[in-house]
Amino acid sequence: MANFYVSKFKRLASQSKRIRILFTIPNFDTAGSGKALLNIATRLNLEKFEPHILCMHERGEYYNVVKKSNIPVHIGTYTTSMRPIFEGLIKCWRISRKLKAIGAEIIHSFHYSADYSEALAARLAGIRWIYTKKNMNWGGSSRNAWNLRSFLASRIVAQNSSMINTFFKGSHKVVLIPRGLNEQEFLSIEREISTDGVFRLLTVANLTPVKRVETILFALSKLKASGIFITFHIVGDNGTDYGRYLEQQVKFLDISDVVEFFGKQFNPKDFYRKADVFILSSLKESSPVALLEAMAAGVPVLSSRTAGALEIMGDFEDQLFLIDDVNFLIDRILWIFQLTTEEKAQLISRQRERILTHHTIALEVERHEELYRTITR
Repeated sequence: MANFYVSKFKRLASQSKRIRILFTIPNFDTAGSGKALLNIATRLNLEKFEPHILCMHERGEYYNVVKKSNIPVHIGTYTTSMRPIFEGLIKCWRISRKLKAIGAEIIHSFHYSADYSEALAARLAGIRWIYTKKNMNWGGSSRNAWNLRSFLASRIVAQNSSMINTFFKGSHKVVLIPRGLNEQEFLSIEREISTDGVFRLLTVANLTPVKRVETILFALSKLKASGIFITFHIVGDNGTDYGRYLEQQVKFLDISDVVEFFGKQFNPKDFYRKADVFILSSLKESSPVALLEAMAAGVPVLSSRTAGALEIMGDFEDQLFLIDDVNFLIDRILWIFQLTTEEKAQLISRQRERILTHHTIALEVERHEELYRTITR
């Protein structure tokens, strides 16, 4: 009987203790992954959870936002090269001692790569380790690393159903948690109705070749030739090789007068305010946040058929196009252009309802909290 009461006391003590979670991310140089991490960490129930953050340096514009969150931040290197293997194992052991000193019960990695040294170090420290799969990459030279990373994980967060079917079919470790959005931040945007007769296209993207923004440029070239008053705003770092390639394409297609590059923007809300249609043109997306933002902001959206876009848009079949089908993209742009005011309002309402039903930050946090509780039971 005494043992029963001792066990019961231990269970109650465990239930009253906050679960310390260490969120890891290489840096806060860009706001994408960092914002996703902070959206969860700052909204956890602090009576149940104690969030900490570990990153490799203090640089990056978004790091200033992290500092204001009052979440404890640890700075240090928590990954290492695993070649040669014996040297890699020794370094993992040293990292494991530093991880153990933080005292977390769960490490949740937001690292985008196939690195598995962090997972191994966590295992050596006796800490449960999970990671969020943030991209649709797996094969090639990184395949074995992804397999090891997944083998060492206690749980894996997939951001869309295609990830589960493609990478983790049959795995008991995987849980589907779609990206959430601080919807009130975008629902409150007051849209500016164009009075000059210009139809405004917008894309917000990390400008890399996978984005295939040239598809939109080709469509724009044909639309301009047809006499439609149209412009295209590109928000993203155009100082990259791909950004410069797009600038060359704009000159080659003779559309410099209707295309404008705005560079990387920390807060793109003003662009959503003025856009008539948002276009996501990409070969691969796991969970495109800009698409969520545009839908919540009341901008009609079009997207190429990627796993992440399909997860977000559900049955919005009329608003999806194949990445290389320029003529169909033109058809979809004209379809939105020709919608009546009432039809456009109905479309915007349906998009927002989709966000509120499936992609709020509250839902994302709730699902993560349940995951953390499940792991520690």
